[in-house]
Amino acid sequence: MLLVLTGSWGAGKTALACELAELLGGIRVSLDSYAGLSYTETEDYVANIMQHYLVSDMRKLKVTFPFVVVEGICLLEVLAALSESPDSIIYVKRISAMGLWHDGYHLEDYETNQSIHENREGLHKSEFEYHAKWHPHEHAHVVFERPDEETS
Repeated sequence: MLLVLTGSWGAGKTALACELAELLGGIRVSLDSYAGLSYTETEDYVANIMQHYLVSDMRKLKVTFPFVVVEGICLLEVLAALSESPDSIIYVKRISAMGLWHDGYHLEDYETNQSIHENREGLHKSEFEYHAKWHPHEHAHVVFERPDEETS
């Protein structure tokens, strides 16, 4: 069974994926492990995924483990490029103290061209474009909301 966790950078996907994989007797796969060796945060994230290796590893793991838990940003876009359909999608949504999500900015601000400059380049741009196009939070079977931990 292919279980995927997607969400914005720093939302808590990795921690939740580790817990789920252990609980279900499966294995966790991080999409970041397949970002090309020359990848930098100023480039398109999805275009730099080493798809051949990811497909090969997922096929082997599906035979060995009852659950393969894959986590990463832009994950639905990557899986579509691989013609892979997940059995279940969990969207990890980090909520800030101000009630904002998606790394402290509203997705609507990006879609209406009102986001700040830092979110128009590199990883943030890939991530915002992914959310604007794919709406993973709307396609998820489960939305897991994780409030930011308060800092003192």
